Amino acid sequence: MKAYAALFEREGGLILTGDARSLRRTGGRWRVETAEGPVDGDRAVACLGPWSQDLLTAYGLHMPFAVKRGYHVHLAPEPGVTLSRAVVDRAGGFCLQATRYGVRVTTGIEFAGRDDPPDPRQANLVVPLARRLLPLGAVREPVPWLGRRPAFPDSKPVIGAAPGQEGLFLNFGHSHWGFTLGP
Repeated sequence: MKAYAALFEREGGLILTGDARSLRRTGGRWRVETAEGPVDGDRAVACLGPWSQDLLTAYGLHMPFAVKRGYHVHLAPEPGVTLSRAVVDRAGGFCLQATRYGVRVTTGIEFAGRDDPPDPRQANLVVPLARRLLPLGAVREPVPWLGRRPAFPDSKPVIGAAPGQEGLFLNFGHSHWGFTLGP
């Protein structure tokens, strides 16, 4: 993400911090409050992942998506152990991927409420399975990482103009694909 942000700024973009829930249509324009003051524009894009509905409810829009959650942990590889490509264990329901933090072990999908408490059972189940495939040492994080992803029944994201809201565009519902579906 840092590389994308740096590229955006090099190309003339300005990154401001604000609360997307403050987005309002005033005087025919869209306004959002930021730490640097209000920003107005003719167009706005709602791309808040599983939090998109929080914003859209104010405009009478309901999007029928579910939240898919997934977990991962990083494990230290044993000395001399390398992983040159991703490994998927379909039977075990996990994937191994080398990262700069160690070997990432991912879980399958969990359907749960966006704000439900984390349930580490999947991560706890796949770590011993991963250790059967590759000599792996200690888990590097005390708690598994949890990602939340909006998913529509047809698995297609919503990209385009918001119905009845001139100048408001939607871009979310990419499930776990995220940036991989970009140009």
